[in-house]
Amino acid sequence: MNRYASLRTGALAISILIASLPVVPAAFGQTSGDSWEFIVSPYVWGAAMDGTMVVEGREAEVDLSASDIFDHLDTGFMGLAAARKGNWGIGGDVVWVDLGADTDMPPAEVDPSLGILTLQGMRRISGFADVTFGARWNRLNGRIRFKAPIGIEVEMTRDWVDPVVGVVLRTPGEHRWHGTLIADIGGFGAGSDLTWQLFPSVGFDLSKHASIEAGYRILDTDYETGDDAEHFEYDMRLQGPVAGLAFRF
Repeated sequence: MNRYASLRTGALAISILIASLPVVPAAFGQTSGDSWEFIVSPYVWGAAMDGTMVVEGREAEVDLSASDIFDHLDTGFMGLAAARKGNWGIGGDVVWVDLGADTDMPPAEVDPSLGILTLQGMRRISGFADVTFGARWNRLNGRIRFKAPIGIEVEMTRDWVDPVVGVVLRTPGEHRWHGTLIADIGGFGAGSDLTWQLFPSVGFDLSKHASIEAGYRILDTDYETGDDAEHFEYDMRLQGPVAGLAFRF
C-alpha cells in the first residue's frame, strides 16, 4: 500500500472512536408504574480498535489503543435521552466525534468526523428483562488537506443504517447497587453484513435522581459496499471501559 492510501485509511479508522449506540443501563431501570420517567445521560467510552478498513480498494490493518485515539480528539459529544411509561419506552442517542491531527509523511492536516443517531424502542417482558428494537444511522466523513508541495484536498463520506434487536437483563427490584447485561445483534445485510454487541455493567445510585454507571463494552461491525476502486469496507471491533452519569426525573 502506498503512503497516501495508508494515511487516508488510517485517518478514517481513527475517526470511528465511539461508534454506535451504547444505551446506558440506567435507561432500562425500574419505573414507578403508570407515571412517565425521563432519563438524560452523558457518557464516555475508552475504546480500542482492532480490525481492517478498505478505502477505494486499498486495505489497511488497524490496531489503535484508546490513548492513541484520545490524543487526536478535538471535540466530542455523547449523550442519550430516554422516556418510559410502564412496560414501554423509547430512547434516542447522539454521538459526534471530531478529530484533528498533523502528519509529517506526507505533510498534511487530517480532519475526520463521525456522527451517529439511533432510535430504539423497549418492551419489558419481566421484572428482570427487556427486549429492544430500533435503527442506527452511521455517518463517517474523512478529509485530508495535503500541504505543499502536494497542495490538494481529498474527502470521503459514507452513510449506512443498521436495524438492531436485542435483550437487556438486569437485577430485579430497586437497590442502590444494580447490574445490567445488554446484548444485541443487527445489520442482517440491510446495512452492515453483521453487527453485534455485549455490554455488562454495574451502577450505583448517588440519589433518587442520579446514578453513576460503569462497565465494559464490545462492539463488532462488518460493513462492506462497492467493488474495485469503489470498494469500502469497515470490519472492526471496538472494546473498552464505559463510564457515565444518569439523571432521572
